[in-house]
Amino acid sequence: MLPENRISIANGLSEESSLFIRLLPYELVLKILDMLDFRALVICSQADSSALRYTIELGVSGTEDGPSGGLKPGDRLQRLLDYQKAWSDLKWTGDKTIPMGPGAGVWELAGGVLGQAIGRRSSLRFTQLPSNYRGIQEKCWVVDTKSFDLRDFTMDPSQDLLVLVERPRNPVHARRAPSDHQIRLLNMSIGAPHRAARVPDLDCSVPMSGDGVSVVIRICGDHLAILFKNLGERKCALRAWNWKTGRLQYALSGVGLRCFSFLDEKHIIVTTHIDLQSKGLQPNLVIYDISRAVEEDVALEESSYLCAFLLPVPGDWTVRLDIEIQSDPASSMVPDAALSVPFYTQRAERLNVVTITLTNGIEIQSYGFMIPSSTLSKHIASLHAQAENVHIPWDRWGPTGSRMIFEPKHSNIWVCHVYGLRYTTPEDMVDSDGATSIAVYDFNPLPIRRAHPLTNGSPETHVTEAAAIDTDGVFAKPITTSLPYRLSKVSWGPEEGATDFGRFGTVMCSEDGLVVVGVS
Repeated sequence: MLPENRISIANGLSEESSLFIRLLPYELVLKILDMLDFRALVICSQADSSALRYTIELGVSGTEDGPSGGLKPGDRLQRLLDYQKAWSDLKWTGDKTIPMGPGAGVWELAGGVLGQAIGRRSSLRFTQLPSNYRGIQEKCWVVDTKSFDLRDFTMDPSQDLLVLVERPRNPVHARRAPSDHQIRLLNMSIGAPHRAARVPDLDCSVPMSGDGVSVVIRICGDHLAILFKNLGERKCALRAWNWKTGRLQYALSGVGLRCFSFLDEKHIIVTTHIDLQSKGLQPNLVIYDISRAVEEDVALEESSYLCAFLLPVPGDWTVRLDIEIQSDPASSMVPDAALSVPFYTQRAERLNVVTITLTNGIEIQSYGFMIPSSTLSKHIASLHAQAENVHIPWDRWGPTGSRMIFEPKHSNIWVCHVYGLRYTTPEDMVDSDGATSIAVYDFNPLPIRRAHPLTNGSPETHVTEAAAIDTDGVFAKPITTSLPYRLSKVSWGPEEGATDFGRFGTVMCSEDGLVVVGVS
C-alpha cells in the first residue's frame, strides 16, 4: 500500500463498497481503473495517477492513445494538455513557408502531409508537416510520375498509399463518350506499385467525354472512391473499389451526383440537389451501404439506397442549388506506427461540412451546415436490417444535430478546411487586403460542457444556445440549429498584436496546425 496516494470515489457507492475498495492494494485499484473508459473514470472525484488523468483527458479532448514512444504517462498528459491549450488559444510553436511550384494546381493535404505536383506534373513533392507536441519531424521527399499522364492524385499516409488518376487515354476522341481512365496505386514513400494492391493499375470507363473532366478522390480503409464530373455535359459518375482486391463495389451515374464522402468503412454519403423520390429541387445527404455491392452502372435516380437525410426545403427565391461535402480524416485513419505519436484524433467522430450554394438566377447565397458523423450514425443504427430508401426529414435530425453558418468564407478550391471536429475559415474579408482574421470552430462537445459552467470567457467563445436564421425566401422557413461549439480567432495583418506573414487568400486545417494559403 502507498498511503501517500489517495483515490476518492464519488458518492454513487454504498459505504460497504467504498470500504471494500479502500482495502484493496493501491496498485490493484489503479489496474481496475485503467480498464475503464474515461466516462467511468470521471466518476472518481480525484485521481492522483497521471495515467488515469491521461485516459480522462484523451476522452474529453476527442483523441486516442498512441504508442508510448518512451514517454512517461505524466509527460504524455502534459503534451496533450499543452496541445489542447494551443488549439484553444491559437498559439503556435513555430511556422514554416512552403513554396507552391508552378505545377501546384494539383495538390493534396492528408494525414499531416502536403503533396504538390512539380515540373509539369512529372513528379510529386511531399512535405510531412512537423508537430512539436506530438513529436513529428519535418520530412520531404519526391516521387517520380513522369511515366504517368497525371490528372489528379490523393494519398493516405497511414497506409503508405498514393493514388494517381491519369488524363483520359483516348485524347483523339476526347470529346466523345465514354472516356477511359487509369488509376495507379503506389507506395507513397517510394513510388513503387503498392504491395497490398492485387491489381495496382485499375481501369475505369465513365459515360462522359474526357474533355473537361474533374475528379474527387477519397480513401477509407480498403475502399477507394472517385467522382468523375463533366459539368459542361451535365454528367457525373461515382465509382468505388476495394483497392486491395481491385474489385468494383459501386457504380452510380447522374447529374445529381454533386459530391461525396465516406461516413465510415461501410457507408458513403452522396450529396445531391434533387429529391430521389419526387425528383424536385431538394438538398439531400443520401447514404449508400457499399457492402451491398452494385457492380453494374446504375442511374442515381433509379438507385436503391439505405436512407436520405433531407436538408431544409428551398424557398421560392431559389431556382438552382449546388451541394458539397468535406470531412477529414477518414474513419480508418491511424497514424503510421513509425511516427510513434503519443495521441491522435479519434476515429469515431468527425465533422461533415456541407456547403449549399443557392441562386435565384441573379444573386448567389451560401450556407454551411456543420454535421457530426454521430448525428447521422445514430439514425442509421436505428433502421432495421433490410431498410431501403428511407427519407429522414430535416426536423427529425437537423435542428439539434447540426449548426448552420451563414455565408461561410472557406475556399471551394483549397477545400481542406476541416479536420476531426474542427472547422476553420477566413473571416472579416477585406477587398484590397484579403482576410484579416482566422476563425476556428471546435464542435467537440465535452470540453464545452466542462468549461461552460466555469468559463471566464465571453459568450462568443462558447456558443451553446440555439440560433434561428431567416433566409428571406432562400429556404422555405427560418432555420434553427443548436449544435454547441467553441469559437477561437486570431488576427492576421499589419495591425498591432496581429500575425503578419503577408496577404493570404484562405486557410486550411490539419491535425497539428493551420495551413495558410498565401497570395502572391
